[in-house]
Amino acid sequence: PPLIKAAVTVYFDNNLKIFENKSVFYDQIKASFPKIIYPENKFLKYPMGDVSFFASAFDKVIEINANAFSLSDFKYQDFKTYMQIIKNNIAVFNITYSIDKFNSFNLVYENSIILNKSIGERFNDYFTIDFNFKGDKEKTFLTTMGNFAFKVKDGLLSIEISPVLSVKNITEKYKFSITFLSAFSTSVNLEKLLDSISAGHEFIDDIFEKSLTENYLKTIRN
Repeated sequence: PPLIKAAVTVYFDNNLKIFENKSVFYDQIKASFPKIIYPENKFLKYPMGDVSFFASAFDKVIEINANAFSLSDFKYQDFKTYMQIIKNNIAVFNITYSIDKFNSFNLVYENSIILNKSIGERFNDYFTIDFNFKGDKEKTFLTTMGNFAFKVKDGLLSIEISPVLSVKNITEKYKFSITFLSAFSTSVNLEKLLDSISAGHEFIDDIFEKSLTENYLKTIRN
């Protein structure tokens, strides 16, 4: 906690081999991802047939289409473990469809910051981000909702914060997502892609705890 989902999506040039035979890839990963789900395409005139492969416990999912590979983990342990799952499955995907060049990727960590009365009910009880808008009239800062983007080495670091309100419009929790987005100037091979994903995680790891107050961090460390 408070992480509820870690996900990486890598992009490459369109490859029709993926549409032609997805079972070849499934046969090689079904020991770990045996559950198949096809999304409903009833509203599409020409359904493209994207598919999701879930782990038995539905805590991990691989999604593939003609120009992207995605791996989401809803029961994240640590980055080393997650990265090994990424390496294993992208390597199989790479060999299966002869995809050895990648254009970009997104790495996102989605968190749910649940308010605890013992900590407080204000935004600043949970986040270290501070706002100071000029003016002479007294005002109390309540919350924020929006995106913050930072230029970092080899990519863009994006933070999204939005309050989740109760039926009485009282903040119950915050959606707090940190995303590293990388677009390579030229296509890269698998080794460079994996190195870049690890580098992107370092930026996410660097900002995560520093964005949260020590009082809140104490509650999730225990």
